[in-house]
Amino acid sequence: MRLLCVLLPHFPLNCEILRRRDMNHRRAAVIRPNDGTAGSRVVLDFSPELKGLQTGMPLQQVLSLHADIALLDADFLYYRAVFDEMLDALGNKSPLVEGTELGTAYIGLDGLHGIYPDDKDLVISVKEAVPDSFATRLGIAGNKFLAYLAAVLQLAGRL
Repeated sequence: MRLLCVLLPHFPLNCEILRRRDMNHRRAAVIRPNDGTAGSRVVLDFSPELKGLQTGMPLQQVLSLHADIALLDADFLYYRAVFDEMLDALGNKSPLVEGTELGTAYIGLDGLHGIYPDDKDLVISVKEAVPDSFATRLGIAGNKFLAYLAAVLQLAGRL
């Protein structure tokens, strides 16, 4: 069975850009809400151009590196709703769609050669199902692990 991995890097940040168009091209960090423990506000996601940041970094450390960034509180219900909409749109491209975690989905390709004569047609169709604000990485392989690796390692503009 061949699978297509649809990988959407920086999913929470791109959801916020989708919701708040004024955030496009602004340096920002999505912060996990406070759970009541000291120091629990940590980075969930961030603009790729922000050097020195990593997921899980405490908010105070983030601000010491980048005091001028926009801080956005994570909204997991919204992210789930956006992802579910994308899964529905992908389901219109293939009946075999599985969302494993926010920002990662797999599409079964068996039996689709009649609809999509080659992989290029499929890629175009899949990219149409994802909002433009999301950078989409795609990888095709014989199992989930290899399809995921192919998506992670995808070179710009190539499948």
